[in-house]
Amino acid sequence: MTKYPNILESGPLLMIDGQNITLSATPFNDNRHPRSCVCLTDTDIIILAVDGRNAQAQGMNLGELSSILTWLKCTSALISMVVDLLPLYRW
Repeated sequence: MTKYPNILESGPLLMIDGQNITLSATPFNDNRHPRSCVCLTDTDIIILAVDGRNAQAQGMNLGELSSILTWLKCTSALISMVVDLLPLYRW
């Protein structure tokens, strides 16, 4: 096992204090990809994963993801990406 077996990258911020953040027009923001994010509601923490890159799941762009987060009544949200993730049972 390496010294750092996991890498967590985050950003951009999608929502804060109930307001969607205006994002730049970039391929990362505008193209559909698999996504994961963490958001807070008044009572819960939600970890959301969006499947993508196959015929049944096209992923989402960040505008679409922000719409889902608004529908879920999130007040703050951040994109998160985990690379070289250890199996979940080890967490």
